[in-house]
Amino acid sequence: MKAQRLNNRILIADDERSSRFLLSQFLVKKGYEVFEAQDGEEALALVLEKSPNILLMDLSMPKKDGLEVAKELKTEGNFPLLYVILLTGHTSDGDIKRAMDAGANAFLPKPVELTELINQIRLGMAELDTRRLLMLDSLTHVFNPEQFNKYLCNAEQRVKEGKDEPFSLLALDLDHFKVVNDTFGHEAGDQVLTSFANLLGEVTRKNDLPCRLSGDRFLVFLPETGKEATLMIAGRIQSKTAELELPLGIKLSVSIGAVTFDPTQDSIAWAESALAEAKTQGRGLIHHL
Repeated sequence: MKAQRLNNRILIADDERSSRFLLSQFLVKKGYEVFEAQDGEEALALVLEKSPNILLMDLSMPKKDGLEVAKELKTEGNFPLLYVILLTGHTSDGDIKRAMDAGANAFLPKPVELTELINQIRLGMAELDTRRLLMLDSLTHVFNPEQFNKYLCNAEQRVKEGKDEPFSLLALDLDHFKVVNDTFGHEAGDQVLTSFANLLGEVTRKNDLPCRLSGDRFLVFLPETGKEATLMIAGRIQSKTAELELPLGIKLSVSIGAVTFDPTQDSIAWAESALAEAKTQGRGLIHHL
C-alpha cells in the first residue's frame, strides 16, 4: 500500500451502464483516471486492485449495495486515502445519516449535477491531501510510526481471524550513519535518509508499507509474505542500497532484521531483535528469526 502520493484515480460503481458512461466521459475530460464497477463486489475488488482516491458509488447496486461496500471498507481500516461519495435518489435525513454512519464521506442526490460533483471531488482530494500529510514522516514522506502502528494492528487482527495469510516485517538500520552526519553534516544526512526512503518505495511491491521509525531506522511491512520471499526482498533492498548514488561520494550499507508474523510476539520488538542479531554478526547482513 504505497500511500505517499495521491493518484487522481476515480472508481465509479453503478449498475446502470449509461450512468457510468456519462460520468466516466465527464471525469476523463477533467483529467482523472477512471475505472468502472457494475456491482458492489466488483467495486471492492477494484478498490484493492487500483487503489483509487475517490469512490463514486450508487447506493443501490446488486450483490452488495453502496452501504454494504462502505461498511466493509470502513471495517477494513486499510484505506486512509480513499474518499467515498455515495449517490442516490433518496435524500432524506435518515438516508444521509445511514450513509455517513456506514463510512461515506459525502452524499449527493441523483441525477448528479456535474458542477456540484466536481466541486465535491476537489474537496475530497483536498481532504485526502491533508490526511496524507498527517500520515507521513515530514522528512522522508514514508509512513510515520503512528500510522504504521494502526495499519500493523489491523493486519495482525486480520491474520488472527484467518482473513489474510501471515505477513512479514523488516527492521532496517543504515550502517555507520552517525559517521555520515559527523563527517558531512546533518543536511547531507537528511539527503541520505530521503534517498534511502525513496529507494524503499521503488524496490518494494505495490502493497508493501515502508515506515521511518526514528533516526536512520526504518520498517517495511510485507503483506501475505513468507520467509523465502521476505529474504528476497531484503536482499534486493541491500543490493540497491549499495548502488545508491549519493552526494559527496557517500556509500551506504544496511543491516536488516526480518520476522514472519507470530501471534505470541510483539511484531516490531521481534523484528528489532532480529536486526540487533544481524548487527551483532557484522554490518550489512540480513537475519531472519
